[in-house]
Amino acid sequence: MERKSLNAYLKKYNLSYPETMDGLNFHLLSNPLFKSMSKKNFIIDVINDMDRERKKHKRDVAFEGEEDNQDDNNKEESEKNIDGRERINILNTYYSDNENFLYSLLASFIENKIYSFEGYIVSSLVIKINSSYYSAWIYRRRCLRKLNLNFLNDLKFTRFIINDNIKSFQSWFHRRWLVEYIYKVNIKGSGINCTFRQSKCTHDGEFANGDDVSVIAHVENIRCGDLDADDMPSGKCEAGVQEDPRDDAPHSVDSRDDAPHSVDSRDAALHSVDSRDDTPHSVDSHDGETRSDDIFDDDRNFLSSAEENSSTSSDLNGLERGCSWKNPLEDGFISNCEESDFEIKRKKKNVVFYEDLKSIIDSCSFFKNALKENEKINIDEFLYEEFLYNNCDIFIDTKNYNSWAHKTWLVDKFSLMKNEYLCTKYNILLHEFIYINFFLKCDIYNNSVWVYRYFIFNKLNYFKEKNILKREIMFCLNYTKEFYDNEAIFNYFIHILFTYIDLCKKEKNENKIDIFELPIIKKVKNELTEFQEKSKSVLLFLSKLYSYSGSHYEEIQCYKCLEKNDHFNDIVWKGKIEEIERC
Repeated sequence: MERKSLNAYLKKYNLSYPETMDGLNFHLLSNPLFKSMSKKNFIIDVINDMDRERKKHKRDVAFEGEEDNQDDNNKEESEKNIDGRERINILNTYYSDNENFLYSLLASFIENKIYSFEGYIVSSLVIKINSSYYSAWIYRRRCLRKLNLNFLNDLKFTRFIINDNIKSFQSWFHRRWLVEYIYKVNIKGSGINCTFRQSKCTHDGEFANGDDVSVIAHVENIRCGDLDADDMPSGKCEAGVQEDPRDDAPHSVDSRDDAPHSVDSRDAALHSVDSRDDTPHSVDSHDGETRSDDIFDDDRNFLSSAEENSSTSSDLNGLERGCSWKNPLEDGFISNCEESDFEIKRKKKNVVFYEDLKSIIDSCSFFKNALKENEKINIDEFLYEEFLYNNCDIFIDTKNYNSWAHKTWLVDKFSLMKNEYLCTKYNILLHEFIYINFFLKCDIYNNSVWVYRYFIFNKLNYFKEKNILKREIMFCLNYTKEFYDNEAIFNYFIHILFTYIDLCKKEKNENKIDIFELPIIKKVKNELTEFQEKSKSVLLFLSKLYSYSGSHYEEIQCYKCLEKNDHFNDIVWKGKIEEIERC
C-alpha cells in the first residue's frame, strides 16, 4: 500500500526518489590512491590495551589507598583482585576487509586533522558501509566547510543514505545541519537581514503580469469553491533556472510550475468530517487498483463531506492568521549550526588533481558534482523540495520517528505554513491537510499522524477558532464511534475538547462552567456512553471528562468498570478510586 501510494505521490509531484549515486561503489578501492594513504589501527589490542588499563587502575587504587591510610596487607589484597582482570575476555567486532581498510584510513585522517578531498571520499565510503558512524559524519562536515564543497550535492548523498537506512539518527542530524546551513548561507549571502526575513514573493500583492494573487484573495477562492481540484499545485521538480520573484537574477534550482496554482475550494479538507459513505481505510479504486492520477486530487478520498463545503468568516480569519509572517528562526528548534560554522572564509581551496584522484572523480559523478561552486538559490524553492522529499521518506515507513521529527523541524524552524511564497504558489496548507488525512485514511491507528495533526493545528492557531474546533470535535466523534478501541484518536480528542472548553470559559468570562451544558460536549458524552462497556479507551476518555467537570461519582463508576474488566491493571484502577474518594 505504501509503495503504491508513494508512486502516486512521485508521479503527482514529478519527483525522482530515491536519490541515486552513480559510480559510488567499492570498486573505487582498487585505485592505487587508497593503498598509498597512511592508516591507523582502530581495533582494540586485547592483550596490550588491557594490560595498560590494568596497570593504570593499579596506580589509581594505590593512590586512593594512600589517602585512606590503607595498610600493606589491604594493598596486596587489592592488587590480587586487580590481577584477576587479566582473565576478562573481549570479543572484537568482526569487520570485513573493506570495513577494516576504510575505517583505518578514516581514523588516520581524523587523528592527523587532515581535511582533504581524499578524506571526503573515504568518509563517503565509510558512511555507505555504516551510516551510524558519528565520527565519519563530523569529519565530513568539517571537510565540507573547509573545502567549500557543494552542499546541495551532499544533501542528495544524505537522502540516498537515509533511504538505505531510514532509522539512522546520525544521517538525519546531518541532513538537518545541511538544510539549516544552506538556508543561512543563502540568506546571509543575499544581504537579507536574518533577524527578520519577510519572504515577499509579490510586490503590493501583484506579479509582474498584474494578476492579483494576494493571500486573502487566494484564500477566498479556496473557500468559495471557484477552483477545481485539478488546479492543485503540481509541484514539478524539473531541473532548470528558477527566477526568484524577489530578485531579478535567475537562480539555479529545481523549478516547478512558474504560474501560481489554486486548489479545490473544499475547505472541508482542513477539518473534514467523513459523510460515512465509505470506511476510512478505503482508498478510491477502480477494479481494485488505486487510481494514482486522482488520489491526491479528489478530496473525497480524504474524509470530507459535502456538508462541510460551506464556509464561515472564522475559517477565513484562521487561514489568514496561518499566513502571517514571522521570523523563520525566531521560535524554531535549537540550531544545528554554530556561528563559528559561518566564520570560515568560503573560498574554494585548491584540490590537486593528480592522476589517481582524477580517475576517481571522473568515474563517479557524485564526486565530480561535489567540486561545483555553491550558487545562490531560491531558498523557498529549496525548502519546498526538501519538504516534498521528506514526505516521500514517510511513505517508506509511516511510523518512523526520525521522518516525522524532521518534518516537524522543517515546518517549525522555517515557518513553512506561514511562508507567503509557498502558500501562494503551491498552497502548502491544503497540501499538508490532504497529506495528513490521506495517512489517517490508510491507518487511523497511526499515532504519529495524530500527533502531527495536533502540531499543525497549533502552529496555525486553529485552536483559537471556536467553529474550527467544533468541526474537529465532530470529526473525532464520528471516528471514535467506529474505532472505539483506538487509543491514538482518544488522546487527540480529549485535548481538542479541553481546548474548546477553555475557549468557552474565556468567552463567558467564567473560571468554572458546567461543561455538559455545552451542547456539543453533551452530545459527545451521550453518544460515547453507549460504547463504554465495549472499550477501555472510551471509559478512560469519559473519566477524564467527568474529572474535568468535577463529577467524581461518575468518574468513580468509570474506574470501577475498568477494575472489573481490565484484570491486568485492576490495582491501578483501584488506586485511582481510593485517590478520588480521599479527595
